[in-house]
Amino acid sequence: MEYKINEALNRGIEAQKNGNLQDAERFYRAILKSLPTHPHANHNLGILAASLGKFETALPLLKKALETSPKVEQFWFSYANILIKANKIEAAKKVIREAVDYGIDKEKLYILETEITKTND
Repeated sequence: MEYKINEALNRGIEAQKNGNLQDAERFYRAILKSLPTHPHANHNLGILAASLGKFETALPLLKKALETSPKVEQFWFSYANILIKANKIEAAKKVIREAVDYGIDKEKLYILETEITKTND
């Protein structure tokens, strides 16, 4: 089963890179049907939804990816970034603080703090 999930994930990533978003979504959802907490499928499907402006769909997926695998730095950045894009500034600030507390490099998080400043201007 692990092999099939990895194959589906790779095919989803490839489809997403090539702009075949429906195919990518189909692969990610197939993974999540059998393994709802799969962090990379949740993350990638969240990014896909966000790229279509579907922030309310994206945020729970990104949050689940982060909760499942908090050691993956990219999940912190993606979740906070989409919170900012969804204009959920206080929630984004909280996630950034949690990321720092978790040990994510504060210098790297500076980019997100800059985005918050731009949003408030």
